[in-house]
Amino acid sequence: MVVGINAPVARRIKLINLAFTAGYEDTTSLATTHTDAGKSIGAAAPDRRLLVCVSGVRTTAAAISITSVKVTGSGTAVTGTVVTDGTTTATQVQGSSNRAIEAIYIVDAGTGSQLEGDTTGDIEIVFNGATYLYSVSVYSMTGQGTTTATQVQKTTGTNPLTRDQNCNAGGAILAAVTNNAAATVTYAGVDEDRDVGAVGAGSGSKMFAAAQSNLTVSATLTSAGEQGMVVASFGP
Repeated sequence: MVVGINAPVARRIKLINLAFTAGYEDTTSLATTHTDAGKSIGAAAPDRRLLVCVSGVRTTAAAISITSVKVTGSGTAVTGTVVTDGTTTATQVQGSSNRAIEAIYIVDAGTGSQLEGDTTGDIEIVFNGATYLYSVSVYSMTGQGTTTATQVQKTTGTNPLTRDQNCNAGGAILAAVTNNAAATVTYAGVDEDRDVGAVGAGSGSKMFAAAQSNLTVSATLTSAGEQGMVVASFGP
């Protein structure tokens, strides 16, 4: 006799793996192009993608934008695209004349990519004009079902910066923050990965086995200025 043949089988939930791999900042240089060489991009994997959080401030009262985000390993450069959930893009400008920015870009680093076997890369960010208080956080992500985020939200002008975020079971949430002045950041809803007090920028993330509905994700700055936050959820 077979015992328990009709017993329910537990459904295994696929999990995303999101790992912070590198960060750097430049608090003094005023430049349109910022490059940092030999940054960790995580272990090679067939479905690996990189998430690059970028922040910066222009010195003049002129609107800021990101021209390109590129990662170069042993092959030619791979150009990233801004993260979107199909409706909202994970890039935001704020402040006087929209001179501060934060954004999240996604870069293909899996099988078939010029980065597929690399574990380090040169990160190049090009802005539309001279930018300072510049910061980048790099994450390696595997196990995601699509390059499209499940939800993207953004907020600006308040302290704390707060959004109620949804996330699928087995998914992950990533938050990127910027400010136009020195400040440390305290996160809630996600775990702090990087806090650059001299730049007033940073990022936090968290993976979730269970689905999250209206999870409060917030960032509290010790000194508020032209601050903003972008939050993105990814599902398996």
